[in-house]
Amino acid sequence: MREQKKDIRHFFDPWHMGKGLGKKMDALSKGKGLQDVGLWRKSVVNHLYWSATTSTSGEEVVAKWSSVANHFQNIHSHENTRFPSCLHEPLVGDQTRHWLKPSTAACEKFTAILLSPRLLKDMHKISPEYHTSGIECFHSLILKFSAKNVVFSFKGMLCRLQLAAMHYNENAGR
Repeated sequence: MREQKKDIRHFFDPWHMGKGLGKKMDALSKGKGLQDVGLWRKSVVNHLYWSATTSTSGEEVVAKWSSVANHFQNIHSHENTRFPSCLHEPLVGDQTRHWLKPSTAACEKFTAILLSPRLLKDMHKISPEYHTSGIECFHSLILKFSAKNVVFSFKGMLCRLQLAAMHYNENAGR
């Protein structure tokens, strides 16, 4: 397609990128003295989605994404002119996190994963609006209403699928 349909822009899916990144973080957090990396998994994957959906260009996505390497060290201003500082209010009280100390093994290895040249190259091509996560959530919801290890009649299955669809549509905008 890249050779014959040059006018079509190809994107990477944030859900798949987040899943792969999460697996790398899980593997890293199993190492000795690296358990703190696992505490950042959900926040980093959420930051990946946020970077993709709030950016207008690949360079802006990379700038926002790169800021996460400073953020988990409690540094909220960045050298990049496209994204010079975090947009959130100062974190106080219960909002404070378990920050990673700069120049520690955990921080260095975590930063190497998040700022790897291959990942940064792929960030340029991350999809800004069409994500697989919605369909993955719907499929997960179907399994809650109709487990695979139980046999249902046609009408029973149809009703369960319709119920799952209504539940998903009611809560999709959250």
